[in-house]
Amino acid sequence: MRKVKITGLAALVATILLTNTVQAKTIQPKENQPVQIQVNGSTISLKNPPYFAEGTWLIPLKDAVETLDCQVDWEGKTKSITVIRGPQYAKLRIGSKEAIVNEKQTMLYAVPRLVNGKTFVPLRFVAESLGAQVEWKAAKRTIEITDSKHYTIGHGIDIENHRFWLDDKTGTLYVSKSFVPAKEIGSIGEPIKEFARMEARKWSQNTWILTIWDNYGEPHINNEAYQLLVKDQKIIYQTKAYYRYWTGKLGYIYQDQAVFTDGQMIELVDQTGKVTQTYDLVRLVGEGDSYSIEGMGENYLLVKPNKTGKHILIDLKTNNKVLLYQQLLTKEEQEIAEKNDLPFYTDSLTFVGEKDGSLRFIYKHPFTNKEREVTYSIKK
Repeated sequence: MRKVKITGLAALVATILLTNTVQAKTIQPKENQPVQIQVNGSTISLKNPPYFAEGTWLIPLKDAVETLDCQVDWEGKTKSITVIRGPQYAKLRIGSKEAIVNEKQTMLYAVPRLVNGKTFVPLRFVAESLGAQVEWKAAKRTIEITDSKHYTIGHGIDIENHRFWLDDKTGTLYVSKSFVPAKEIGSIGEPIKEFARMEARKWSQNTWILTIWDNYGEPHINNEAYQLLVKDQKIIYQTKAYYRYWTGKLGYIYQDQAVFTDGQMIELVDQTGKVTQTYDLVRLVGEGDSYSIEGMGENYLLVKPNKTGKHILIDLKTNNKVLLYQQLLTKEEQEIAEKNDLPFYTDSLTFVGEKDGSLRFIYKHPFTNKEREVTYSIKK
């Protein structure tokens, strides 16, 4: 079933439109003749029914946003709506049949308007502007939308008015700003296998770190992780790692260096894309595996092997290794960590940070779900 993404921006836009738009004449939807909308065969639940006017179906703006996985910008002075999805966009204006689709002017059959206090837009126009196909099935009173494209939107830290888009079918990445069509910035090099999630983190005024997760396979225990450094709207550095069962910790900064990994090596990368330091995790741990980097300090690395799921603390001065579950858990809890493989092997520890020379973890008992904080001193 197609996933529907609900953005907080959609609700905000709807509120802005209601407070900035002159009320149009109230038109009653044809409630006695219900209409349903299907996207790729799946029926979409609408909060407000569409209605027919001037030869076309109109749909509430908020429902259009949620149905078509797009985002919108509202310009109060001109009462203009900009609808964006990846590299495709459309511009409409309340009460006007003039519109722009991907820089080309066009005319609408029906104007965007307010109906019973809600902003309605022409469904066919918006959907086709974003690359979908629309067909009216009169006998079934169904609007069928065929949408072969799918974009994952990046969410994250301090992204301001930037939006990152991933074309799941091609692996192409785009970035857009408010009211500005998206620009291609590069590619991860391959399509997404199944379910994508993207996080964006602003590093400086023109530098971003993107983390993309591709979760696939039944029962969805496979995770491919892409890390990308984007500078001046171009990808300048990139890595890929594989993790089974969990997703690891990626996309963070240590001492003004981005921490990148392919699961076997750690690379510290500066804002120019230059690798300033590397750590060979296979050599340091002494076993071939894919490792997630849970934490870093001046003299230590905290990693978690894919196979065992048990945190290892590596002293970078001595190369000594400590299996933390053996130090932090009771004998009963250690036995559970060693023998319980449901849903996978793990020590049930979550690293929450370093404070006053100690590493802080939350231990969650896998059977009782009770939690407690445990610490490990790294003072010398």
